[in-house]
Amino acid sequence: MTAVGLGIDVGLTGARAALVRADGELLGCSAAPAVATMNDARAWPGAVARAVRDAIRAAPVHDIAAIGVAAAGPQPILVDEHCEPLLPTRLTALDRRPAAERERLAAHAGVAAGELADHALPTLLWWREHEPDAFAAAAHALDATGYLVAWLTGRPAMDRITHADYVLSGIEPPLPIPVVAEPFATAGRLRPEAASELGLAAGAPVAVGTYDSWVDLESTGGESRILLGSTMVLATATVLDPGVAGDLRSVALPGGGHMLAGWTSAAGSTIAWAQERFGRDGVAELFPGAGGLVAVPYLDGERTPVWDTDARGAVVGLTGRTSSGELARAFVDAVALSARDIVERMRDLEHRPTTWRAAGGGIHDPVWLQATSDVLAAELEVVDVTSGAGAGVFGLRAAGFDPVLPITRTVAPREAACERYDRLYPLYRELYAQLRSTMAALGALEEAYQ
Repeated sequence: MTAVGLGIDVGLTGARAALVRADGELLGCSAAPAVATMNDARAWPGAVARAVRDAIRAAPVHDIAAIGVAAAGPQPILVDEHCEPLLPTRLTALDRRPAAERERLAAHAGVAAGELADHALPTLLWWREHEPDAFAAAAHALDATGYLVAWLTGRPAMDRITHADYVLSGIEPPLPIPVVAEPFATAGRLRPEAASELGLAAGAPVAVGTYDSWVDLESTGGESRILLGSTMVLATATVLDPGVAGDLRSVALPGGGHMLAGWTSAAGSTIAWAQERFGRDGVAELFPGAGGLVAVPYLDGERTPVWDTDARGAVVGLTGRTSSGELARAFVDAVALSARDIVERMRDLEHRPTTWRAAGGGIHDPVWLQATSDVLAAELEVVDVTSGAGAGVFGLRAAGFDPVLPITRTVAPREAACERYDRLYPLYRELYAQLRSTMAALGALEEAYQ
């Protein structure tokens, strides 16, 4: 029988599980939607168990060759000696509480405070000051993936990619963190207690894993890759050594090789927000810039390319004739234009990708997917890593198999839409610079009256 891998993925939208064969065929998948307690890591094992059991019902498989785990991060979690969480957890990029700690650490490191939005140290230092009892009871600081791996295996884990977000030169972490491991290393084997909750036999090897974005990037393949999710990642192969590359980053992939990458804080989450408020009726029929609108999608601060936790959203061009559909379309365009903004900075560094592999939950949103092709004037090769399939592929590769997920379809750019995005992009690019001081002042005003 062909080996089967189990993928587990926990993020802002809940817990997902997928069963993937070593030949790349997706056998079954399921999801346990996000609930109000998703910031409480103690709720995650139950959500994971529901998703895994549902996936098994969809494809009755109990003999698992490998398990891969992915989770959103950085998302630090304080745990006691039994790896039980002690405090609620948040993505660092969405946590404004440790602003003062970011400023101090940024001054020490010689970087802008916004560049530490994806760093765990400010949160750990904030906890030490504001949650002293929980901090004193903590045995380890884990990230979300490492916590899930610890629940599955009984052993705390942290991969080298995550580890980089827990250390700064000259500053020791205020709590013990696990010894750094390679993402494809085996963290341990599925322990009987967790196996019973999942409805599986114990003993399957569990990969150390890493952030969900890097797991999905690794599983998608191709020279240039886009992940369309709650956040968005664009990456293209590079020979640049890991580190800062202008407003972007050169990063080492879990399996080796480097990519020039940019990642956002608000993509699918921004589109979902707009659809909840303005609906989606007629949005597919509207072209970029409909109603003479251009928007900024930074609803929760932004990472690439502005690295500003105070960044906010905006809409310019409103009139008495503006429709709800045009408003919804403006935010789809804004997210697409943020992808263009990252790619233009890649071009400044002499990287000129022409074809992209597209993956993530956004591949199931035809408007967003088409807008991404149009704004980049590039063909998209769609690969489905949703529902934990990417983590399943990752686990199988860690166990020595070589699954490849197929390209399910291609999306081609439309000439007229490309032309409209070409006209919108300079306007979009100028907006943040023009509004930055206003955004910061509004943030300060909000804090003053909380």
